[in-house]
Amino acid sequence: MNAFAKLSLSAAALAMGVLAFQADGKPMHRAMAKPAKKQAIAGIAVIPAIPSDIPGGAGSASISQAANFAWQEFIALNWPAAPQTGLPNTRGVANANQKFGGDAQGQPLVWETMRSKVETFPGVGDPPGYQSTSGIANPDYGYDHLPVYTYGTRSKDANGNQQNPGGSPLAVGPCQGQSSVQQPAWINLDEVNQIGEDTMYAGIVPNGATATNSQPQLIRFLAKGNRAFYRYVAANQYWYHGAGYNTAQSNFSNAAATNAYPAPAPTIVTPPGTILVKAAWRQLAPTENAQDFHTQTVRYYETAGSGQCYREATWALIALHIIQKTPTAPYFIFATFEYTNDIVNADGSPVEDQNGNPVGPQPAGPLTPPAQFWDVNNLYYDWQNPKGSTAPVPPSGQVLPFDQQNGAWCNVGPA
Repeated sequence: MNAFAKLSLSAAALAMGVLAFQADGKPMHRAMAKPAKKQAIAGIAVIPAIPSDIPGGAGSASISQAANFAWQEFIALNWPAAPQTGLPNTRGVANANQKFGGDAQGQPLVWETMRSKVETFPGVGDPPGYQSTSGIANPDYGYDHLPVYTYGTRSKDANGNQQNPGGSPLAVGPCQGQSSVQQPAWINLDEVNQIGEDTMYAGIVPNGATATNSQPQLIRFLAKGNRAFYRYVAANQYWYHGAGYNTAQSNFSNAAATNAYPAPAPTIVTPPGTILVKAAWRQLAPTENAQDFHTQTVRYYETAGSGQCYREATWALIALHIIQKTPTAPYFIFATFEYTNDIVNADGSPVEDQNGNPVGPQPAGPLTPPAQFWDVNNLYYDWQNPKGSTAPVPPSGQVLPFDQQNGAWCNVGPA
């Protein structure tokens, strides 16, 4: 069975929001399967072409149409990639001579060859392989250059604008016991949390630091951008926060604050066809079968004294997030895929089957576990009792407005 058969679609929907996609200045083996035959199932074709929009437009799309669009993206982006030589039109390009699921051990997939965020937003200097537009029609600005990961902290001028090159790169070498590599892994896991909001762990992996991983349970992440995204950033030299970038950002912020639209030029507006991906990876537990996962060589980072070092190992993909800006969805279409056994009950039993159906669902209210909210008049409400029901004062020592130890108390003000 193809390892991707165990991935399920969590959501495919239109959403509005602001995307931040830049470097912070710090730093599988694929389960072999019988190649899929070209076929159409419920309107989904197994082809390497990335869909450019939902037929009929995103605004009138049904959930099924949105899901079909998401699966078409998934199939195309997980197609075996063309040979990666650094030549033009190779990164982010499918191998037309291979079929879905037919990639060889260690061969990257289409999305895996897209530029990592630090290749688009290097810590210092130009993006690797960056080329000017002189004498070049429809320039790619060196997008196909083989991966180089450059971290650092840029210097600023007297006005607070970042400079380019802006300093020297950080020395991020191999950790103790890690051999140097000729080319870094395509999977560059330089994020350890969800945009600074939360950190995630895999309880199935044994806890405790090892000689090669200080936090074996920690789930690590990456972000990548396609050719259209990189070309826009490179054409405007937005890979660093120089005067041009800061002016564009200020124009948008001022327009948003005063509700004065459209904002004066320049502003930052990525083109239709922009695709960004985020992926979550982890090491497997000794009890897990690598054949059940899509695995690949990853690069992850550890602390070494006062700096950072890298290690490379074979890890498993556990979630893939794809967003695309289309002509009818200027705020991007979001699709998230996760392995069907990502979430289990406390006893290890599955929450869902392979088709996403709940296994033995238990009746529950909107808030599980039930949350109780307490206000300054000693009144509380939860999903079973409306606001205004009399409740005792929280036990001594409870900290407002929120405490998770013995109850979820929230100061919501006078009744």
